[in-house]
Formats: sequence, structure tokens, C-alpha cells
Amino acid sequence: QATKLNILPLCKPRPAPAPDEPTDLARVQLMAVALLRFNFNYADLIRWLQGPYTAAHRNWSTLQSHFDAVSSATPPPGWPNVNLSRTLKMLSEGAPLAGHFSCSWHSVTQRNLHPLSEPLKAEASSVDERLRKEEKLSYHILLPRFLFRFIYGIHLCLFRVAFKNNDTKPRLCVDPSTPISPTDDGNTNSQIPDPGADNRVLENPPIFYGTALKRYLIWLWNLRISYPQEEILQLADDVSAAFHRILYHPALAIVFAAVWKTFLIIPVGTIFGAKNSPSIYMEAGEARSFLVQHWPDPTSVPPQDLAQDVELPQAPSASSRQVLSPAIADRQNPGILHPDSACPEFRLPSFVDDSCTAHIIRFIRLAINMSVWAARLIFGFPHEDPTRPPCINPDKWIRLAHHLVIFLGLLIDTRNMVVIWPLDKRKKLKTLLLDLFVQQSPKSPGSTPKFIARILGLIRHGAIVAPVGVFHTLRLQFLLNDAASKAPSQSRRWWSGRRLRLPRPILQELLRLALSISQDIHDPRWMRPIGLLVPRDPTHVLKSDASLDGMGAWSSELPHMWRLSIHDLESSNLPTRGRHNPQYLDANVSSGHINVLEFF
Repeated sequence: QATKLNILPLCKPRPAPAPDEPTDLARVQLMAVALLRFNFNYADLIRWLQGPYTAAHRNWSTLQSHFDAVSSATPPPGWPNVNLSRTLKMLSEGAPLAGHFSCSWHSVTQRNLHPLSEPLKAEASSVDERLRKEEKLSYHILLPRFLFRFIYGIHLCLFRVAFKNNDTKPRLCVDPSTPISPTDDGNTNSQIPDPGADNRVLENPPIFYGTALKRYLIWLWNLRISYPQEEILQLADDVSAAFHRILYHPALAIVFAAVWKTFLIIPVGTIFGAKNSPSIYMEAGEARSFLVQHWPDPTSVPPQDLAQDVELPQAPSASSRQVLSPAIADRQNPGILHPDSACPEFRLPSFVDDSCTAHIIRFIRLAINMSVWAARLIFGFPHEDPTRPPCINPDKWIRLAHHLVIFLGLLIDTRNMVVIWPLDKRKKLKTLLLDLFVQQSPKSPGSTPKFIARILGLIRHGAIVAPVGVFHTLRLQFLLNDAASKAPSQSRRWWSGRRLRLPRPILQELLRLALSISQDIHDPRWMRPIGLLVPRDPTHVLKSDASLDGMGAWSSELPHMWRLSIHDLESSNLPTRGRHNPQYLDANVSSGHINVLEFF
């Protein structure tokens, strides 16, 4: 076949895939023929294919000129200083920009023979469907499986499936981390440095998305300072198939390959699971934010269809504006730049593929227009790659800007200037706690460490606005840490199979936590003012202390003083047993501890 077949059809543009169109096995075979023609040099094959498999069709000189226009800008405090030249090089040439990978042939062959996990077997049809769709969109290349033996330098990763929240549809993940035996050296992630490691940023650039939420709340706080009686609207978006949009360097894609049934799968765009995928994507994501923040004339940006489709609610009444929650200016938060001009300051925080735009009604459409335009400039306009979904997918676009928006799993309210733990998260936590109580009943074997970790992980997500959840689960966390420290080194089976019995005091704490969960969206136990979540200059000094018989505080500046006696604490259902000092602990009495008061 390799001496007879014409491989030029591989270079022709592919039509948009039909919904139920099966995998084109003839194309798989033809791709194998082409690989043989290139002496099994996969990188040369990709460079020859071009089209959606490379970035050769993009107009990089345009992006270069736009980067040049903002290259001298200085980011605001706390915002990353983006390396635009490195970003452009990564987008145009492929990622990562450097890398050294090696593994033994023994590990490759053993990974080829590694049996599928039980969850993967159960979801085999979903995996088939996912691979079929992604091959049609040229997100990866399918080859006959046996060809892995002929590609020099190849690594084989494992497939995993994961479920998000209550979604029954699994997510397909590539696992380049887990070794399959003590001698396995084929785990690709172990050969990738940590993000931003000295002298190795070309392999794994630094990441900044850990501060994205904080930066967003600071932005909202300063917006309110500049516009104390204006409605602040928000609109969240995400980049569709975000990781796939950053293409691998042709020479390095083979270290993230995998096998499935009769296929060898080599990714074209970055995979979900590689240690460097988030940071590689964030090179582009932060560049998008940088463009939005520093473009010299936002009114000159061409109107984007998605921004024009955005619906704005009616402006609040005069009486409603009078009760908008205020924000206090200080040296750290002076307000935004140019609030009274036609082009005030804009900011766009990105947490990997998620972003949120916020501004007052007068400027929100302009801000959204900048956000959409910058995303398309970085990741491609719809006409540049018409067979793939646009980077901002119209089918997922939220058209209503609102003062209430879910961003990073939290409900943000710009009228009351609070962050709320959403009701669905509270309901999920209560369900998990009730399930745990059933598991801890006398006739039940107990709870697995994995199940307990789910509860703790969910509580940690809400801890930024509801620290009382952490307070009620400290001892549960310590118990799990202690059990995990004694687990065998190969702990995957232990994590899902070991059963733990919880002491009565921990169960009582969890019961109190469950009883505190309400469906009142403005329950103060499950929300927090933005003013307590952003760095600010102190306005007053309050001196407090916990003593043997209560706690209190006073301020000479306010002036203000308060005190809770031991009887007040007991009336609030805080266990005291009449004492708080550990010096007087009685072995026969379950005493409280003074540190409980210090925690409060």
C-alpha cells in the first residue's frame, strides 16, 4: 500500500464532522502509510500535513504587531508580567519549547500490555465516542496500534476516566504519572520540572492562576470604590477545548501518546493530564488578559458578534442604588484608572480556561467585546479554523450579564459585595454527611478514606467564605492524615477499600456542621463580604483575648468593647464544661480547650 496509495488527501481540508459519523478507518490506514513514507519520523509527518495539525495557517505577524503595541506596559500590582515573545513562539512553533524525555523499551511494551482498569472497562463506549469525536476535529491522530513499535522515542500513557460533580458522563483523562511497576520509567510527568523551575521555564512556564479569584475580588472592590452608586455587571466565559488549542511541538507529542483497542493515539494539542499542560495553556491565557488590560484604545476594537448579543438587565432604580454595598478606598485600593473617561481601566482574570468580565452597565459591553476579541486573537478567529468549534463557543455563551454570577464555583454578588457558597454545593455537602452517618452506623463497616477526602475537599472549596466548615472538620482531617501516614506505599487499593470508624466527638462535630447547612442563600455562615477577602489597610485596632472564663475585645479608637462569658458560650452550644485552660484538665471530664476561643 505504501508504494501505491496517494497520501495527498490527508492534506485536504476536512469537512465538519457529522454527529454520528464513524471513525474513518481508511484515513487511519492512510495515515499509517504516510508515516512509513516518512521513515516513521512522526515530527516530519506532522510538518508535512500542516493544516489543523500545525499552526502554519495562522497569521502570526498580526498577533506580533498587537503584542508589540502592549509590550512596554507594566501590569498592575499582583498581576503577572507576561512573556509575550515566549507566548508567540509557543503558539507558532508548538509546546513545550524544550524537553528531554527517555524511557526503556521494556516500559513501553509493558504499558502496551497493561490491563484496563475496571472503571475504564465500564465506560469503554464513552471512550470510543470521545476518541471518535476528537479525531474528527483533528485534536489527535489515530494510527494502527502495532505502529508504536516503530516510532523512536515514543512513551505510552494510560487512560483514566473521571466524573465531575453529579455528571454521569465521564471525562477521559490521560495519565502520564502513574507507574505500573517498580521498574517502570515510562511515566512522562516525572521527567517534567515543576512550573517556573529555574532555567527550565521553556519546559514548564510559571503559573499565576492561583491568585485569579483574589485578583478578581480586588477588581470588584476597586470598581465599587470608583462607582459607588452604579450597577456592576459580570459575565463569565470559558475557552472551549482549551488545552487542545495549544499544539504540541511535533517532536514531543509522541511522549504523550496512548493506546486504545486497535489504535495508537498521538495528541495534536496538549492533553488533560500532563504536568505542564496548565502552565503551557496559561502562557496564552495570561497573554489574553494582558491584551485586555493594556490595549491602548478599546473603542477601536472591531465589534464582536458575541458581545453584541449580550443582554443587559434594566438599570436599578434610584432607591436601589442608594443601598448598594459600599467599598472603602485606602492606599492599597484607590479605585480604577480613568473611571470618568470613555475608556476606563479593564481587567480580566483567568483561572486556566475560565474568565470573568466585570464593569458598570455603561462599559460592560465594551469590556466583553475586548475579552472576546483578545481570545480570538490568541486562539484563532472562527473563520481561521471553520471545522472546529470556535474558541468561545456560541452554544455555551451566557448572553445575560448580571450582578449575580457563578465564577470558580462561587456565587459573587456585586450589589451586596459578598461571595456566597452556592446552594448546590451546600446540598451536596449535606448529602455526603448524611451518607457518612449511615456508613458510621453500628451495622455498617465504616467509611473509606476516599469518601472522607471527598467531604474534606468540598469543605475546603467553601472555606474561603465559610471557615466554620474547617473548624468543624479539623479533627476529621487529623484522623485521615494519621491513617494515610500509616497506609502501605501502594495505597490506591487502601484508599478505596480501607474502612475507618470515626470517634463519637468527630461525629458530633459533623452533625453540628450538617445542622448549620441551610438553603437560605444569604445565610451569613455560608457567605463572606468581599471587603474581608481583599487586602486592605487597617481602619481600627481591636485588642482581644480568651481567658479562663470567657473572651472579649476592645478598641479605644471606635470606641467599642464586648465580652462573652462562659455562660454566654454555653448558651451558644459551645462545649465548655466550666473550664477552658488545659492546665486544669481532669482525666474524667471531657473539657474544652482555650485554643477553641483563640480560634474564634
